[in-house]
Amino acid sequence: MINDENFYNSYDWLASLEHAQGPADILKVYGASGLLAGCPLWTGDAGTTLFTPQALFPNMSEQWGNKYLWGGARRSTHNELVCTQGASRQEALRQVFYSGCTYASEHNFSGFLIPYMPLRRALEIVDCTPEAHVLLHAAEAVMPVPAGGLTEMLDSWRSHDRVRSKAEIAAFEKYENKVRWLPLTSDLDDRVATLITNNRNKYGSAQDKQWMIENLRGQRKSGVIHSAIAVLAERGDQVSAVTVFYKFGESLHARYFGSDYTLADNDYRYFVLTYYLSLDYAAFHGLKKCCLSTSALEAKAKRGSLIEPLAAVVISGEDTFNRDAVRQHNYRFAQDYKTRFKSSLSADWRLLTHL
Repeated sequence: MINDENFYNSYDWLASLEHAQGPADILKVYGASGLLAGCPLWTGDAGTTLFTPQALFPNMSEQWGNKYLWGGARRSTHNELVCTQGASRQEALRQVFYSGCTYASEHNFSGFLIPYMPLRRALEIVDCTPEAHVLLHAAEAVMPVPAGGLTEMLDSWRSHDRVRSKAEIAAFEKYENKVRWLPLTSDLDDRVATLITNNRNKYGSAQDKQWMIENLRGQRKSGVIHSAIAVLAERGDQVSAVTVFYKFGESLHARYFGSDYTLADNDYRYFVLTYYLSLDYAAFHGLKKCCLSTSALEAKAKRGSLIEPLAAVVISGEDTFNRDAVRQHNYRFAQDYKTRFKSSLSADWRLLTHL
């Protein structure tokens, strides 16, 4: 069973990655009743700070040693283990990590980690796997969807925040942006991939437009594209920006944003497409939350999102991690987020007493 937040470990999403980027090894745990748990394996990505342990934990870089084996979907910033419920769950979780560590050792990795796990899921693993460590390293924004959509959300805010957001929407309309919601059909691939690549390159990604097109083609082969919806901002015949979402259960996942940066107008297209319009779309379709990933958290918190803690669960072949250093790291990380986000923190931050 995959919950609504774990879209990027769903079968169709994982299959799309294999179609686009090639096959990945899968760690599987079996019991008397059959398959109990599973986890994709990969090796991280040294080309980005999002998927490199030393970059995720700069204050602990000396403890990471050589390369680690990664669990979870490739380039995913939300991972939960696909695992049975009931009496067999704890043993299955334990076996995933012990088997991952064994596989890592056999292939000359220093250990095994799964990053970007919701803190409550990470703690569940450590409770039954004493050798593992939980290391906070990121957070994600989740926006609850009120039944009344954007209007109800705005009405619930303080006057200052409400005025700011209405001004951003007015600026978007001032530049005569028109909005269309469209299925992600193949005739859109080139335009959408161009805009998304613009944005990715602006923030340091090395992949070109063809890489993005191959991912869209992989999604079409797996069928996950049928859960995608694109919202486009258009000026005449020109597409100025796009956000691509994926519907999964009762959640709407924002995955890609793209923009034409030759249009330098401050029309707040990112906020309007990704935050404001998504609320009305989600409310209309009966969805309960918008999952907005890990970037630009300050902007998302100011616009109604809750900030939820994410952690890596790590097991080292030689247990090189100093537990005092781990506790100090987690304490400093939590204090920083409590200072920065205050009233926007989700209830899961209360679980930090377990670390």
